Amino acid sequence: MPACTEVGEYGCVTAFSTYNAVPGPTAEFSRLDFGYWIYPEDRPDPDKYEVMCTNPALLDGGDGTLLPLVDFDYLFGVPAQETATPWQSQPDYYRVECMRQDGAHWLNLSKVGLPGDSRPDLGAVVASGSNYHVPEVNLAEGNLLTIAQNQSDSYEAKIAKIQAKLEKLNHKLAKARKSLAKHRKAGDRDAARADRKKIRALKDQIAALEKQLP
Repeated sequence: MPACTEVGEYGCVTAFSTYNAVPGPTAEFSRLDFGYWIYPEDRPDPDKYEVMCTNPALLDGGDGTLLPLVDFDYLFGVPAQETATPWQSQPDYYRVECMRQDGAHWLNLSKVGLPGDSRPDLGAVVASGSNYHVPEVNLAEGNLLTIAQNQSDSYEAKIAKIQAKLEKLNHKLAKARKSLAKHRKAGDRDAARADRKKIRALKDQIAALEKQLP
């Protein structure tokens, strides 16, 4: 499965390991030679591969700014009772970019630093030092929702285009079949042969397009 590289691209992966500084040599994430690995296979060769980093704040069509969405009811644990409006956003507070250094590949988090911005650093509340793995989905959740919507729109547009092509081809196929029947009745073998060839070609095109449908 390839990494997503364009806005609206689907059939690809959006993945990142968030830190607000260069991950150290024993970082839990962002590295292949150390840290999190649950698979029975050996670790990939870090000289040939690297941890994936795709920037959700660019894949949503933005400029690298995160749009956090945080459910404060569950920020520190499971609440005894949920409030009516627990979700809060914090736009224009964080910027991110994919970075590489010393074998690590990560999504580097920094503050936008708007003048007079006194809002709390929500990510730092639950982060583990420079490792923002715990809050990273919430910090990018608004971006991820936009990415999902863009992917859905792209997919639906492709399906609609395929269906429109199928409608035209089926119309041509129906006309070709009527033409074949007419030429058979008239005993025009050459014309009937041409009709059959056209019908086979149309059926092949239709079958190829139908394979692309869900």
